[in-house]
Amino acid sequence: MEWLLLLLLGKRKPKEWLDLPPVPGGGAESHPVVTDATTVPPYSAERLAKLVKRAAAGAAWAERFRAAGLDPDLADALARWAGIESGGNPHALSKKLGERGLLQTMRESAVKAGGEALWTRYGASTPEADAVVVPDSITLYRYAEGLANRDSWPGKWGGIDRTWRAKLYHGLPLLLRELAEQGILGNGRAGLRSRWSKYKPSRKVASYGVPTRDSRGLWERFAASADVVAYGGRPADD
Repeated sequence: MEWLLLLLLGKRKPKEWLDLPPVPGGGAESHPVVTDATTVPPYSAERLAKLVKRAAAGAAWAERFRAAGLDPDLADALARWAGIESGGNPHALSKKLGERGLLQTMRESAVKAGGEALWTRYGASTPEADAVVVPDSITLYRYAEGLANRDSWPGKWGGIDRTWRAKLYHGLPLLLRELAEQGILGNGRAGLRSRWSKYKPSRKVASYGVPTRDSRGLWERFAASADVVAYGGRPADD
């Protein structure tokens, strides 16, 4: 069933969750979708600690992103993204998920962002590919950032908050679309957990929640990863 959901959504289960135990009870029918406003608790400290540790694996890339002209906050965020997604390995390959490279991208996204040539070299173990890992990664990030912050969606976010949305989009595009359409995003990350409590996910999206298949599980699974990438951890106002 999961392969069909992945096909329909055009995305996959983020790698940072592959090592977690299976959802108790099995299928989505075991975990009803939240249909009424409910309090979404902070994601677990254990989850946060694991992500912070994974993110640290990409720390060495921060300086290279700065040297490419990115401001320090974004350079640090992309380094953490690299740590979580590939362990900082520019040649990482996920046969199961169909992703590769430092930021772990799929073919469709890479081709749309920079053409077939970018996809061909991204993640390749060649001197030519290694020489352009950073600019290629920035191209891929900018593509995701643009899609995640499109003008047609309500809620205008600025600065590093845009990176938060880009990471959420990378994880599950349909989730971000539903949040936008339901007016949950607002104008920034501040106060988002309170607004998220009003989110009514479709059954398709809710099935990706962990450990519960509802809005609370979606917060635990996706918001934590985006927080670590964008801010290095849980925001003070959460």
